[in-house]
Amino acid sequence: MNQLHFSYMYIGTAIIVVVLSFVSSINKQNSANTMLSVLLNIVSVWTLFYGLQLYNTSTQAIQTFVVLAFIAKATIPVAWLLFVSVYSGKDDWIKRKYILSLLIIPTVTLVLVATNSLHHLFYTESLVLKSGDFFYHHFVTGPFYWIHIFYSYSIVLLGIIIIIKTLFRVSKDNRTRVFFIFLSSIIPFAFSFLYVAGFRPEGYIDLTPLGFLLMGFLITLGTFNIGLLDIKPLVLQSLYQSIPDAILVTDTN
Repeated sequence: MNQLHFSYMYIGTAIIVVVLSFVSSINKQNSANTMLSVLLNIVSVWTLFYGLQLYNTSTQAIQTFVVLAFIAKATIPVAWLLFVSVYSGKDDWIKRKYILSLLIIPTVTLVLVATNSLHHLFYTESLVLKSGDFFYHHFVTGPFYWIHIFYSYSIVLLGIIIIIKTLFRVSKDNRTRVFFIFLSSIIPFAFSFLYVAGFRPEGYIDLTPLGFLLMGFLITLGTFNIGLLDIKPLVLQSLYQSIPDAILVTDTN
């Protein structure tokens, strides 16, 4: 598979992710579905611009799409944390001032990527090179690149910890749902880690967007098959623990 095939695949992936986002947003009364839709929309932006970056042969266009992709790439960890917090019922902290605080580093990242030629803080070297018939973005990491990586992975790790803690707090019957979320969410971040560690097809292809496609597909599929997001696991757990009598719990449908 060459670079052109990857570009078509990513552009197609962006369209699929938008469809998944629409499907997950159908149940607007469920805040977890809404946050999943937001996350998938951001992923689709990254995937689309990355696909266009791989498709183009113009140096200026490639550099432009690198910057545009970071609009989504830098904010995905924050959107992931918001989704996990809402799903796990740990969303009391979600207020505008805290969300804006979480977006400070992503905003600085975007600005530094866009103005990198002036200071080289994000990339010490940022070039468009040719490999066979194709052109790609070659870079050497700068100091703020690793700050961005550390911050992003810290946010992701925090979300994973929330999911793991939720896994051990819910009933055995409800644990399958939470574990499904956990496994689905591990996929894209495992791909991301492999990319940072140097595992890159063709020497430079990032497979992380495909990981997010798999995550979105699995969670959306789980939503319709096992009601994955129909009710927050801790809400269901607290209902069982606080009411001694037999109860019937229904969803919004």
